[in-house]
Amino acid sequence: MIKTKIGYALAGVSKFGEFCLEQYAEIDGLKPVAVWNRTPEKAAALAAKYRLRHHESLEALVADPEVQLVHVATIPALHAAHATVALRAGKHVLCEKPLATRSADAEAILALAEERQVQLGINFVMRYSPLWQPVEALVRERLLGAPLRAEVVNCAGDSGLPADHWFWDENQSGGIFIEHGVHFFDLIASWLGEGGIVTGADRLRRPGTSAIEQVSCNVRYGAETSAGFYHGFHQFDCLDRQQVRLIFERGELVLSGWVARKFELRAALPVAECDRVKALFPAAEITRFSDASGPSHHRGRDEMIDEALQLSWCDPRDGQKLYATAIRDLVTDFVTTIRDPAHVPRVCARDGLAALRQAGQAHEISKKTNP
Repeated sequence: MIKTKIGYALAGVSKFGEFCLEQYAEIDGLKPVAVWNRTPEKAAALAAKYRLRHHESLEALVADPEVQLVHVATIPALHAAHATVALRAGKHVLCEKPLATRSADAEAILALAEERQVQLGINFVMRYSPLWQPVEALVRERLLGAPLRAEVVNCAGDSGLPADHWFWDENQSGGIFIEHGVHFFDLIASWLGEGGIVTGADRLRRPGTSAIEQVSCNVRYGAETSAGFYHGFHQFDCLDRQQVRLIFERGELVLSGWVARKFELRAALPVAECDRVKALFPAAEITRFSDASGPSHHRGRDEMIDEALQLSWCDPRDGQKLYATAIRDLVTDFVTTIRDPAHVPRVCARDGLAALRQAGQAHEISKKTNP
């Protein structure tokens, strides 16, 4: 039996919104229906390009009987308000990150979604990297021992962010931690558990301007794990890069890419853990970096080493194609949840709230450090 396609509407027209529209049009079970934007001319142009309806107001969009799912892709300061309009109309909502610029507003839309018995999702696309699941298993099964430290370095290109862009206005964006950092707070929490104490949060302005272009902080995860987060918007586009390093008792893992497409793992392990790690990364190139074997001492105890291995792999797809695949996988997961509320998606709105709370703490501390 063929299921009726879910009618999809885009609220917020931008290059990113159009990119999403293109990807979602390829998803089985989803049918793009309509668009809306605060600038009606932009909505009309995009609607004409993709042969969709455009609406003059958000209220008209959510009143469209063919629309079941609204993708909120407006500026961060408006996410909660626009999600509220759609949720009150009984529509499912996929919200761009962050859910809101304040935790209280995010909590309110989560409560409203539960009240109206509709689904609220968030676009945390990093969890849909082909490397997310094997890394999650690596950490959960403690194959490299306890995780001790995570380090996030995000050096972003800023050619698309002129001085008058809303990104630099914290009243509209929430600031870098909230607008952008939530992605990485969520990613690390998805592996290490929800973060606790935030320390050392700081922010730096671009010389000669009021624009905050760099932020950093540290977060504690349990009794023995910490993480450092750095975000800077100051690079040539060709130098845009992201790296996540996870340091364990028995080695380390380095992931590269916005949606991670490359990894390198070095570890000294007993034979059982070696076999399991190889199984998690079956396409990896494997080399020995040391002849060390037998009992070895670290952290006050002796442990067996059977192999000291280096594994490396890179997804053959370029970053844009990988990102497109991840976006489609995320929405397919969300659509499955709409059809079957018992389905447990890889990421949900409560993850968005947890990341926002962490980001909000970092933002407030950084303002005190560097007003």
